[in-house]
Amino acid sequence: MKIIVASNNQGKLKEFKSILEPLGYTVVTAKEQGISMDSVEETGATFVENSIIKAAFVHEQTGLPTIADDSGLTISALPDILGVYSARFMGEDTPYVDKNNEILKRLKDESQRDAYFTSAIVMIDEQGIHAFEGRIDGSIAEAIMGEGGFGYDPIFVPNGMTVSFGMLDADVKNKISHRALALQKFIDFMEA
Repeated sequence: MKIIVASNNQGKLKEFKSILEPLGYTVVTAKEQGISMDSVEETGATFVENSIIKAAFVHEQTGLPTIADDSGLTISALPDILGVYSARFMGEDTPYVDKNNEILKRLKDESQRDAYFTSAIVMIDEQGIHAFEGRIDGSIAEAIMGEGGFGYDPIFVPNGMTVSFGMLDADVKNKISHRALALQKFIDFMEA
């Protein structure tokens, strides 16, 4: 089955391909379909709403099954700065190493470091809108750990682990991450 991913985020695209293609899906980007995502504004108040905006934008132009992901990091001690605004924290063009260092600075004297990643994946096809959410709990590291992954991965340590997403092998991350959990719900729905 051919499915279009409504995203410019290379990290997300890589994860979608590595999880879905071994299951027989043909993953195509919006860009490969000649569609620019640059004009799409994520004005939703929730991850699901933003995913719908992105998926609908591409689906309306192609008529093909389209999936989109909106995801982010929520930190208990800093509840108002990330969440649905994770990518926009400090501006979308600010390198994530700077964003990660700023978060570490703000948490310098904070003992409460609980955090979680959320992913909302929406698929739009001829049957309508289907939403799937995944969440992984963890904490914010004391320092940047690793250079793998993308975004806030190098400062997020999943519960039960001693290394960050930035240090995990991609195969491991693609089994336990918030996006992997949401994608598994999507896969289960498709196979039902």
